[in-house]
Formats: sequence, structure tokens, C-alpha cells
Amino acid sequence: MEKMPNDRIDADYKHFWQLDPGVSHLNHGAYGAVPTCVFEAQEALRRLVEQNPHKWFTQMLEPEIVRARGRLAEFLNASPDRVALIDNVSAGVSAVLASLALRPGSRILVTDHLYGAVQFAVQRLARRTGATIDRVHIPSHATDADIEALLVGSVAESTRLAVIDHISANTCMLFPMQRIQQRFRQAGVQVLWDGAHAPGMIPVDLASLDPDFWVGNFHKWAFAPRGTALLYVRDPAHAGILPNVVSWNEDEGFPRSFDRVGTSDLTAWIAAVDAIDFIDRIGANTMRARNAALARAAQRVVADALGVDPKLLWGCDDLSIRAVPLPPGLITTREQALALQNTLSNDHHIETALRLWNGQGLLRVSAQLYNSIEEFEELGRRLKPLTLV
Repeated sequence: MEKMPNDRIDADYKHFWQLDPGVSHLNHGAYGAVPTCVFEAQEALRRLVEQNPHKWFTQMLEPEIVRARGRLAEFLNASPDRVALIDNVSAGVSAVLASLALRPGSRILVTDHLYGAVQFAVQRLARRTGATIDRVHIPSHATDADIEALLVGSVAESTRLAVIDHISANTCMLFPMQRIQQRFRQAGVQVLWDGAHAPGMIPVDLASLDPDFWVGNFHKWAFAPRGTALLYVRDPAHAGILPNVVSWNEDEGFPRSFDRVGTSDLTAWIAAVDAIDFIDRIGANTMRARNAALARAAQRVVADALGVDPKLLWGCDDLSIRAVPLPPGLITTREQALALQNTLSNDHHIETALRLWNGQGLLRVSAQLYNSIEEFEELGRRLKPLTLV
């Protein structure tokens, strides 16, 4: 097994969470896990709301939203006037796509790594506008140069939009975002980036990356309460991006028009500041290095247990998620993937992610501070008998 550097790799971080100690929580990439200090910060805000709801909504809420938006923008090195707080990536994708003026004959370029819910949103846009979707196959072991060439080579004269992963959720690939964005801008094609997994997992410098549109979740790898995400718009004055819900700041333009959502509970956005503080206390570089090293080791442990050739593994050394291709025949349908996932959960108290991509069964390894290599070794032991059937 690959040795994990850094003498803090074995540090005990589990006490920062309220997770059930009788369960191996190996799917952080799906729903995240809120540290106790962040949970308590949000609970304190909710109590404050109930002490004086009128004052909260009329005097206190919007200044707190502005403060939180500024702090989260700073975390991604973005100008606060180019970012809006939203509930999740799906909400951000929907807001961007609903605001675009495509027409019959326009083409939308996507890859076969695109997350399912985002794919549905693109399909809805195509139905509404009469646009056509071009789906590009990106091999699992493609290099950055390969990815760039395949995507740029697929741009047609009528291509108006591309929707591309920053980090792909199921196949765990890091796309060369900056170079692709530059090439597509030169071709006159706008790009919407799905950065669901990026905040917290990798350093994100939106000022340098300079995307047209980018959406990222803070509830996954940045420890914010669920319901916290950020939408970046390069040129708010001309993009005309509107929130999905019309509310009282409608006439104030981006991003202020996103700051009020009726009487929705927006305490998650404000408590996200405490999540960034938590990362600062742990040390972002320490956290990322530990998680990436654990993910590499965990991928090898599970692959060894399943008899998967190490040459077939793929993944980026900077990421905390990696994919293990499963032996042929183990999973051939989405229903089989869910059934096995539920068996691991209900019978063995292991929460993990099993997926099907282009007919290939995949197990996604997610490594977070509260995980240990022993948990992944147990996962391998539980999976191994299935390959012998």
C-alpha cells in the first residue's frame, strides 16, 4: 500500500463531527458533513431569527448575506460583485441556462462526464429553444492535451454554449479549465462550468481562471451547511442572469437580486463563514494534502481487494475523490449499483458511491478528514467476495 506522507495524516479529526461512529462514512462527495461548530453556528442563527423574525428579515438578514457573500468570494479569489449565493449547483445551472437566448439551430456542447441533473437541465434548455446537444466522449485516461483537443475539435460554427465539469462527479477527472475556457472564448462560445466539487477540495482562483459562468457547492468539501453554493458570472452587466425565484431585490440586478428569496431560511449561507473559519483553523493545505493522499491510498486498497489492475486506475493526485473501475459484470445497470450500495449501507454500515458510466461500473472513493485507511480496507473486504461469485 502506498505510504501517506505528512505526520498529521493519522491525526484524529473525527471529534469535529457528529457522525454516527458505528458507520463508515465513505461518500463525503455526495452530501458533505457539517462540523459541529458550523452546525451550532447555524442553530444559533436560527434561534436569533425566532427571537425577532421581523427585525431579522427587515434589518439583519441582508447585511449578513452581503458579508457572507464577500467572505465566500474571497475564498475563491473572486470579486463580490461577480458572485451570487444560491442553494446548490443545480439552482445556479438552472439560473444561467434559463437566462440564455439560444434559438433553433444553436448547438450546445457537453461531455459524457456531465452530472445527471446538469444533463437534464441542458436537455430542458434544448427542448425550450430548439437547440441541439453535441455529446463528446472523453476517455477516462485522457491527458489535458487530449481533453482540450477533443473539446475544441468538436466546436461547430453554430456552437453557442458548452457545459463542462471542473471536476467530474462520477469519473473524478480534473478538467484543464483555464486553457479550455481561453480556447472557447476565442471561438465565441460561452462556457458554463460545473464546479460542484471544487470549493475546499482544490484551490480555486476565479480571477485567474476567468470563466464565463461557474457554479460551485460549499456544502461538499468546504463544510458549509447544505443549501450553500456560489454562482460566478464574468460579466454581470451584460449576461442578464436572473434568479429562479422572483423576490424583492428583482430590480437591483446581479448579485443583489439573488440575496432575497422570500422568507426562505438563508442561515446556511451565513453559517458558511464559520465553515471557512474551520478550514482556516485546520489549514487548507494540510486538509487537502491529507485527503488527496488518503484517496490515493484508498483507491489502491479497494482495487487490490477487487483484483483490479493498477494500470486501469485513473485519477488526479490533487483530488480527494478517485474512481475504481469495477470488475466486468459486477454492475451493469443503475439498479444493480443502487442495490449493492444499499446492501453495503444496510448490512455492513458502509456508506459509499457506486455508479455506472458508459457501461462501466465505478466505485467512487471520497476521502475526508474524518476517514481512515482502515475503513477503506474494510470496504475492500466486504466487496471482495462479490468478485468471486
